[in-house]
Amino acid sequence: MKRDLSGNRVIVTGAAGNLGRALCHSLGEKGCNIVAVDRDKKALQKLQSDLAQRRIQCEIHGVDLLNESASARLWKSLADKTVHGLILNAGITKIAPFAETDDSDFQRIFGINVLACVAAVHILLPALENASGFLVGISSVSGFAPLKFRTAYSASKHALAGFLESLRAETQVDVSLVYPSFLTTEIRADDRSSENPAESRKARGSLTPDIAAKRIARAIESRSKRLYIPLQSAVARILWNFAPSLYFRIMDKRA
Repeated sequence: MKRDLSGNRVIVTGAAGNLGRALCHSLGEKGCNIVAVDRDKKALQKLQSDLAQRRIQCEIHGVDLLNESASARLWKSLADKTVHGLILNAGITKIAPFAETDDSDFQRIFGINVLACVAAVHILLPALENASGFLVGISSVSGFAPLKFRTAYSASKHALAGFLESLRAETQVDVSLVYPSFLTTEIRADDRSSENPAESRKARGSLTPDIAAKRIARAIESRSKRLYIPLQSAVARILWNFAPSLYFRIMDKRA
């Protein structure tokens, strides 16, 4: 049965990034009340103002998800009220050879991309279950296949996917994994350390964050377990499963 999102209270992490903002707008248009979480407080205020102009309710929380105690306090406070949905969108990467990716890079990337997600779910899952809610993880093509020069990022996205795919078997909450390829957006000045890794290469993308967000919202409504966007993501999955050598050749050219 299709999920009705009207009146749903939905938490979006990484809400100040391009995809995060688009998700807030798309879900707001479907009647959701948004809880936007990001470390960039100014960007959150701008998001809240933009949503208010469209009569979309949005509460904002400026928190660094690497701050475990502050994050735990936030999740506990949010769990005191009804929570219908949690979208784990926050993520970071480092684009560099493994030789230039040190242990602290791995710790930081896993801290945001995996451990912060696990911590949020530990606290919020009972509230989601009480509301017969949904949980969405924004993974990546590198969550099921290798990606050159992103060893830490790929490892973290494999971990996130494994966590949520396994959690689905233990809960009645609808768990969805989104596997995006590169999305069309502006290239950051320092593309080697992007806060929005799924969005960091304009020339390689063929899907805007707005369109991606609309597809994600529809996937939530239809209770889809997995969403591959754009088409290249689904093709990459097939190639990696059945023609890994060809996948490697294509990936090497695009790295």
